[in-house]
Amino acid sequence: TSLAMVHMPEVELWTFSKIEPSNAPIQRVGVNFGAPGDRRADDGTLWLEYPGVGGSSPELDIALTPEKPSWFRRHSLRLRGGDIRWVEASGARGLRSVRIRVSASQAGGAAASEREDAAPERTDAERTFTVRLHFVEPDDKRPGQRRFDVALNGQTVLKGFDIVAEAGAPAVGVVKTFHGILASDYLTVALTPADAQSETILCGIEIVAEVQR
Repeated sequence: TSLAMVHMPEVELWTFSKIEPSNAPIQRVGVNFGAPGDRRADDGTLWLEYPGVGGSSPELDIALTPEKPSWFRRHSLRLRGGDIRWVEASGARGLRSVRIRVSASQAGGAAASEREDAAPERTDAERTFTVRLHFVEPDDKRPGQRRFDVALNGQTVLKGFDIVAEAGAPAVGVVKTFHGILASDYLTVALTPADAQSETILCGIEIVAEVQR
């Protein structure tokens, strides 16, 4: 009897993470918007789904504006290219800001972060981080049709960012890396559309402390 080899489409391997909650400052983590679970990248970064849908995962102190953006997701094989395609295969539309606690958590910290106007006390010394932002153009847009600014903790790092112009085509992931980003308690990513017709897109945020504790 001969066995025929059957070629199956790539199966996306997602899981959930039974990691005990920690109050320690963030050293290395990825936030994967719209993903169906958690997944560890080849470089060791654990990418956590947000919002949580796949099962038990470590909880990060995250606040979004708006609180419920529009989510999108597709199989990573549908992307034509990218840095980490399974990160860039999903994302959020219309986000204006993402705030992530990077300092040691305190009791009540998560509840306090739900209010955008909250002014939490400084609880940790200022540190520097490498921040990587992942994007993809999920629609059939041409260069110039979707542009927005991106700021990290109030510092503009991308002006008039155009995903299609950067990637060369829709469905191609783009990653932008920024070093030496100062933060004490929170890292805030602000996204501002260039005009009323533009809608921001963000797939993932990777945060790596430049001096590990």
